Amino acid sequence: MERLLHLWRSPPRPKHIDKVYFRFDLFLSVSQVFAFLMVILAGYYHEIADDGLQGSLGQLHYHGLYMRYALIFFQGEGLLAYRIFRHETKIMSKMVHTLMHICTFALVVAALINIVQFKNDNHISHMYSSHSWIGICLISVYLVQFAFGVINFPLPFSTGTRSSFVSSHKLVGLTIFVVSVAQSLTGSAQIPLIIHSQSNNCTTEANEYERLSKPSLLLNFTSVFTLLYSLSVIYMVCTNRWRRRKTPDEKI
Repeated sequence: MERLLHLWRSPPRPKHIDKVYFRFDLFLSVSQVFAFLMVILAGYYHEIADDGLQGSLGQLHYHGLYMRYALIFFQGEGLLAYRIFRHETKIMSKMVHTLMHICTFALVVAALINIVQFKNDNHISHMYSSHSWIGICLISVYLVQFAFGVINFPLPFSTGTRSSFVSSHKLVGLTIFVVSVAQSLTGSAQIPLIIHSQSNNCTTEANEYERLSKPSLLLNFTSVFTLLYSLSVIYMVCTNRWRRRKTPDEKI
């Protein structure tokens, strides 16, 4: 029982390690500001653009919103989990990492359901664009990555096998995140065009986008903060000196 409790207790924080992570904490704070602005602006844009989430194109907006929250925000926070909770026990970091990816998985499923229903209802062909092709490949790789992560967590692999798996897991995870950012930005650029194609009014979202109306400004700023947040996540994950160090519970 004592050993079990020890796994959940946070070990003391070494002062010399905290100094190394000062810049990380600064970058993390800035990244969370970018994340907050991205989440708020994305939600506001999809709520007001072309009658918003409750309008005739609501399923399209839900798709864009859910995908951004899933593949950018929750996936980004999942990548950072081990470094944010660097002083906590390893099991705690794993649980947070897993929770972020469960949220990602749930929202991706919801986003796919919405876009399929939207295209069926509006008689739009499926899988005709590079965005769709890359998206399906991306989600397929993500699901395999997620499954292997779940399998690796409880099974008693040898230290060498687990270490090799973790290295590959990190590389594939970061690659998925980078491609997700590209998908999110190209998807954002397509939304006004899809709205325009579905409208009978010549003064549509695409025309408003060209005039930098309120929705178009929101969409542009959402994309800017998406990029800034993503770059900050990539930088923090790729900086070796900020990697998680073993805590006392890992040496038991």
